Amino acid sequence: MKRVLLMFMAAAIAAALAVSPAIADPINNPQAISVPFTCGGETVTLTIRPEHGASAHVSDDSAVFLAKSGTLILTDLETGETQTIPFSNPARGFEGDLVTCTATYTYDGFLWDVTVNALIAPRGR
Repeated sequence: MKRVLLMFMAAAIAAALAVSPAIADPINNPQAISVPFTCGGETVTLTIRPEHGASAHVSDDSAVFLAKSGTLILTDLETGETQTIPFSNPARGFEGDLVTCTATYTYDGFLWDVTVNALIAPRGR
């Protein structure tokens, strides 16, 4: 059961980082989580709704986080089991100004080590 939950959560986070910005803004949603990422030497706090695969938004700005590709490394804090999950977004049009962002945090019993290549764009771009 825990393995199924792990796979579901990993897919949800990957989807949250790779989905179009047209999805509803999660910033004020009580189910949203805020995660600090380091992007090009700067800290950027992203707000996401992992259980719905919603878009990621920069919490202190009106920018949208558009992921192109990345890797999740998930470690079960109880068993120590680790799983690596690559993801990519086949969408075109934002290959230009990609920045590599990283984050390590705990959520729902797992250690999440995330690396993502993304564009941080103003809304409406």
